[in-house]
Amino acid sequence: MDNANVGFKQFQADSERYTAGAIYAQMKEIPTGSYGLGEPTTIGGGFSYLLLENPDVSFLSSKTIDRGYSLTEPVIVLPINSYTKKYIVPGNQIEFQNGERYDIVSVNNDNAMYVSLNSKKPLSHTINGSILNARVLDPAGTPVVSATWRPYLSQYGLQGKVMGWLSAHFGNEQIYFDFEFICALLTAAVLTLVIFMLAVKYNNLLAVIFYITFWLSPWVVNFARNTYWVEFTWFCPMLVGLFTSIRISERKYRILGYVCAALSILIKSLCGYEYISSIMMGMIAFLLVDMLLAITERDKNKFNLTFRTTVIIGIFALLGFAAAIVIHGDIRGGGNILAGIKNIWEYDVMRRATGGHIQDFGIAYWPSLNASNWEVLCMYFKFRTEVITGVPGNLFPLMAFVPVLIFVYDYLKYHQIDFRNFFLYAVMFVTSASWFYLAKPHSYIHTHMNFVLWYFGFIQICIYVIISRLICWIERKT
Repeated sequence: MDNANVGFKQFQADSERYTAGAIYAQMKEIPTGSYGLGEPTTIGGGFSYLLLENPDVSFLSSKTIDRGYSLTEPVIVLPINSYTKKYIVPGNQIEFQNGERYDIVSVNNDNAMYVSLNSKKPLSHTINGSILNARVLDPAGTPVVSATWRPYLSQYGLQGKVMGWLSAHFGNEQIYFDFEFICALLTAAVLTLVIFMLAVKYNNLLAVIFYITFWLSPWVVNFARNTYWVEFTWFCPMLVGLFTSIRISERKYRILGYVCAALSILIKSLCGYEYISSIMMGMIAFLLVDMLLAITERDKNKFNLTFRTTVIIGIFALLGFAAAIVIHGDIRGGGNILAGIKNIWEYDVMRRATGGHIQDFGIAYWPSLNASNWEVLCMYFKFRTEVITGVPGNLFPLMAFVPVLIFVYDYLKYHQIDFRNFFLYAVMFVTSASWFYLAKPHSYIHTHMNFVLWYFGFIQICIYVIISRLICWIERKT
């Protein structure tokens, strides 16, 4: 266990630069267009998560240069990027944090941009402040934009819009770390409600196992505070499905479940489409288990009710997903929704999903498109971390296979199977593995993060089946 809470600090920081960039852009009043996520490029270079903690990280330091300031002549050294190429040109001016303003005399591009200013002496970080806080002005002395904006086109970016708006109205740059706390808190709240409802629907043992697994999973914890992934949106649909399955006999609660299903999938999709198959399966997983149990129990009324509820809640979920695609497609197509959806399908979906054609994409994507589904699935049985704290990753294949042995043993020995546990095991496996199959190229590449999919219920059910059997064995012995 990470007592200092720092192990996850850089986890998926490359994705978080898009939310950090949205916050920075809103606070600096940089035009961002319709997308909620993106990356501003400033005088300091490509924006990154690190800039919020260390604003001078992008500037060169050496024996003769201190954080971008030459120690021997009136020269500053800047990174070469889209912003500096466009605005750091002779004739423009630079106004530093202390108010001093100098003309740009010349620019020499080598491995970095060496900018000569019309000062009679060298400038310094101590006197002139961080170069990141300098302003660029045109020859007439009018400030130019503080950054160029490169939107993240693959999704609408609802999380960036919300965080950017709140930052612009209520906070400063450090509010970003408050958003991380809020994301972690919301994830904990949603998972707590899931655990509570599992106790209501099933039993305390299953609820405790879900609790311990969520708590001690290195993957769930790593994602929890990430402002790009907003992990709580993954489990809200599961919470909706659980609630609906518990109150399925009451029509008003079924209708509430349908509406919440559409809203939860809409919000998740507007924040990103990743893992959407596992998330939607997680929403109906417990309803599917109830429906399968109704078949084994030959309870026609229960089957009809659960089947109808599952279909309707699934339709509402698809409507939420479709609404997100339409909103995104409208922006992607510049007002032409159909053209935007086609663009999303060709350049985003097919690049990540099973069925993409190898000739349509760059050579870097060929191995992921050529890989078989079986090859990808096998990759995810080789954990690179502990499954949960104290349980080595190399035990995961055994943990996943032991329940199968238990079911086979029960059938051969007693001519019966605990159908509830069997259906939970099967449905949760499909829930977790659906993304490995439907988004095979994405899963082939993203082994640094997609192990989290096993925590959509499969690992918990494996542990539950094993512990349940141990308890039964102990009770028989005593």
